[in-house]
Amino acid sequence: MSCRFTALLLITNALNFIDASLTMFWVDFGRATEANPLLENLLAENPLAFVATKFVLVALGTILLWRHRDRALAQVATPVVFTCYLGVCLLHLHGATLGLP
Repeated sequence: MSCRFTALLLITNALNFIDASLTMFWVDFGRATEANPLLENLLAENPLAFVATKFVLVALGTILLWRHRDRALAQVATPVVFTCYLGVCLLHLHGATLGLP
């Protein structure tokens, strides 16, 4: 359980980085906007701060889940969070199949 759990959390962080990178790409091409209103302004003003903020927030969340990995809520939430980030990355890939402007 622990190795699988840890792997899901590490992959979630990688997917978060992919999400941030592809969000910046799509926003630069005018094909998307940042869905999180708190991060939208940050992306427009300072893309590096946007990536750093996303990274830190998700990293802190995954550290919290890992620290409480023996609790039922963390065991349920971890695959849910992983699946959400995987879904977001798949949406990015779907957008790529639609072509660039």
